[in-house]
Amino acid sequence: MEGPVFIDTGAFYALADPTDRQHQTAVDLLAHLDTQDAGFVTSTFVLAESYGLILQRLRRQAARAFLSGTRRSAKTTLVLPSEGDLAAAEEILGQYDDQDFSYVDAVSFALIARLRIRRAFAFDSHFTVFRPRSGPLILNR
Repeated sequence: MEGPVFIDTGAFYALADPTDRQHQTAVDLLAHLDTQDAGFVTSTFVLAESYGLILQRLRRQAARAFLSGTRRSAKTTLVLPSEGDLAAAEEILGQYDDQDFSYVDAVSFALIARLRIRRAFAFDSHFTVFRPRSGPLILNR
C-alpha cells in the first residue's frame, strides 16, 4: 500500500454530482483506490468547503448525505488542523505568492506536508504546483 490519499473538495464534489464533467473520472478513481485498500485523509476545512459547495449547487439533501457519509466512513480520516498547520499555511501562501491558492488549499498543503502524504485525489490545478519536502505530490487523476 502507498499510504493515505488526501481528498480535496473537487473530488468530493465530482463524486456527489453525476452531471459534473469529472464525475465518471472520480467514480473510476475511487473504485481503483478501493482495490488498493487506500485510506483517505481530509481536513475539517475541506469538509466545510465541500458541504457548502454541495449545498449551494445540489441542495440540502445532497449536502447532508455527503456530510453523513463522509463523517461515518471508516476509510476517511478527518483531521482538525493544528495551530502549527495554520501557521504553515500562511508560510505556504507567502512562498507561493505568484499563485492564487485559497486558504483551504494552503491548509491542505500544510497537512499534506506534515503527514507526509504523497497522493491526492484532487481536480484543482494547485495540487500540481505545490511540492512538499517529502517529495512530489502524485496526483490520482
